[in-house]
Amino acid sequence: PSTSITLTSEHKVFVVTEKGIEEKFVEDLKKGDRLLMISSFKVKSKGNLKISKELACLLGYIIGDGTLDGNRIILYDKDIQLVNHYKSLIERILKKEPKILKRRNTYELRIYSKKFVDLILSNYPEIVKRSRERDIPTNILQLSNEKLRYFLRGVFDAEGYVDRSSIGIRMTNEILVKKIQLVLLRFGIVSSVRGPDKFERYELRITNPIFIKTFYEEIGFSSKRKMKKLKSIIRNYK
Repeated sequence: PSTSITLTSEHKVFVVTEKGIEEKFVEDLKKGDRLLMISSFKVKSKGNLKISKELACLLGYIIGDGTLDGNRIILYDKDIQLVNHYKSLIERILKKEPKILKRRNTYELRIYSKKFVDLILSNYPEIVKRSRERDIPTNILQLSNEKLRYFLRGVFDAEGYVDRSSIGIRMTNEILVKKIQLVLLRFGIVSSVRGPDKFERYELRITNPIFIKTFYEEIGFSSKRKMKKLKSIIRNYK
């Protein structure tokens, strides 16, 4: 995995050398030096946020691919199995049936609930801002891993993809992508971030089979199709 970091010349970093791990000022670094980066960390969660795993998952999907439109929230996806999965989540959370609309090449899942919109705007306003301004709320970042894993699953359900050898996510919001990269370290999952591309998107990719397996075990997808692809990568790795 590869990443980038912006530092002042007076900042110190850890460098792996033949003598072991040493500290160096950034201004003393040379091409070829190997920097030591963090691969996992723990956060002491605050238990004062009452949130179910279903709501955490839904909030993750909204930050990835949800739209606030007056007193309703609209979710989009081409996979009807995934749309029905979130429909059942919403029914359990709100005790109210959302509406599914078929569009030309996608489905819309519409949540008509002023009470739910007010809940979002009061507690998690960052997740329904304009795409480039969205952010993960601090109270979400303070969740335990048991709840945080469902928030991440929602994000990857909305924006994630699986190809022949990796898991990835593409967004125009650089800060949000880099925060997702940091949150994955809570589960010991190291990823790469690159961009922007010609469409001004930033891409996060998980390519190491060890971390792909950890993603499968700790986070996963709600989409059966994507989980099948994920299993295939793990099974075929040699």
